[in-house]
Amino acid sequence: MCNFLSKIGDRRTPTLTDERQFRHSSDDWSLDAIITATVRDCPATNRTELEEWLILSRYGAIAYKEMRSAYIHEGRSGKGTHSFELSESAIRPTYLSGIYTTPPTIGFKVEFMLSILECCIDAFEADALTLQQDPVPEE
Repeated sequence: MCNFLSKIGDRRTPTLTDERQFRHSSDDWSLDAIITATVRDCPATNRTELEEWLILSRYGAIAYKEMRSAYIHEGRSGKGTHSFELSESAIRPTYLSGIYTTPPTIGFKVEFMLSILECCIDAFEADALTLQQDPVPEE
């Protein structure tokens, strides 16, 4: 397993130029690609356990962990938010670290989180209409 992890994603010894590059979320592997590669190269891997562990590593889970308590309980943005402009930061999470920095630091622009919340509310309202149920029934 250690040998596999050291080579996943065509890993190699980075050059000085490589070390100065920033991570990009578009370069991240999909959940299915990680699971498929891991199970293929390490057949003894418990697929269910791996998938459960990786689900906690998705952007949404990271954002929830980093930001929920701060927004809900403290009325402020979380430590993983940022107000500055990065490439596509309003539409996707952005890394605030280099490609070889560990652990990687991921950030979420407030506008990105608001758009996610708006999508959730819109989907909830659409479901309520489809089911013909009042989402906030009077008692």
